[in-house]
Amino acid sequence: MKKRARTAISNEDFNEGLEFCLGFIEKTLADEKTESLTPLVLTLEVSEAGKIGVSIHVFEEFGGEKGRRMLQALGRYKAQQMAMVMAAFVLAEAWMTVSPKPLNQRPMPSDDPTRIEIITVAGMALDGRVNMAHIEISRDADNKIVPGKKSVRFYGSKESRGVGNYLCSRFFEGYKEGIKEFMDANNARMN
Repeated sequence: MKKRARTAISNEDFNEGLEFCLGFIEKTLADEKTESLTPLVLTLEVSEAGKIGVSIHVFEEFGGEKGRRMLQALGRYKAQQMAMVMAAFVLAEAWMTVSPKPLNQRPMPSDDPTRIEIITVAGMALDGRVNMAHIEISRDADNKIVPGKKSVRFYGSKESRGVGNYLCSRFFEGYKEGIKEFMDANNARMN
């Protein structure tokens, strides 16, 4: 399966997906002053003709275990629909902690008084490749989002080493479960 995923979406296309998501966020923030960004999941899907298309999935809210379950359910649904998903990107507001301490000694961002508010784009390919980016944000007097510094970690770059992506992992867990359920149902019908 890994070999097939590598041939279905190149590193270049995967990283272009990240750039597309960043451009979408930047355009949205430039076009409208808003207090929040609606959480989105973008999937890159390969058609039978070999073309890459984008599907956008809107989430009303996106936090905690409920959000993770929703991502898993979306992955399962995409598999049941026979979508050939090659990559998924989660776009959401988040908090980030910056600390020299090891990860297991840092406070959770929600508990850190020095946390930084960001909009994050976390991407994962079917075979586990990861890329991500974030835009630091602040708020104006009306509590509207003001974009700031951007950080990008393309797959294959030195900065992307050691980067994980728990949310997209949950999407692909659901996707793989959905494929297994589909295969099991087909096998049962054939027997």
